[in-house]
Amino acid sequence: AGAHFPHGAGTSWYSEFLGILNMNLHKSKNVTEKVIILADSNAGLHQKSDFSILTETGVLLPHVKAPQMWYSYRTCCNNIGYHGFFDRIIANFGSKLELVKDEAYEKQSNGYKSTPAFARVNLPKSGTWGE
Repeated sequence: AGAHFPHGAGTSWYSEFLGILNMNLHKSKNVTEKVIILADSNAGLHQKSDFSILTETGVLLPHVKAPQMWYSYRTCCNNIGYHGFFDRIIANFGSKLELVKDEAYEKQSNGYKSTPAFARVNLPKSGTWGE
């Protein structure tokens, strides 16, 4: 499942989003109970752990210890100094998640410190959206 969570991990709309994601993931249980979530969580690890996201989306299987990923770099789709580990890869199965480093991406992003040129969004300099 891919998701772009709203901002404000402690807000009602964040909880509502998790509820909608829970509902839709629950529908997929007829096909599989194994879930991988690739998401911009818009929440630092101190606000929402991988475990809490799995629990709140209802995909944590009983008696399963979800694998934890060690986030060695900070990411977000908008570089404001990358204050948190916002982009997540979370699974409710397996024993180990490991980051596979992409050397080309690492180089283009200056060691994961900036948005690569191909992913940058150039906003208009004037307030004339849609013109």
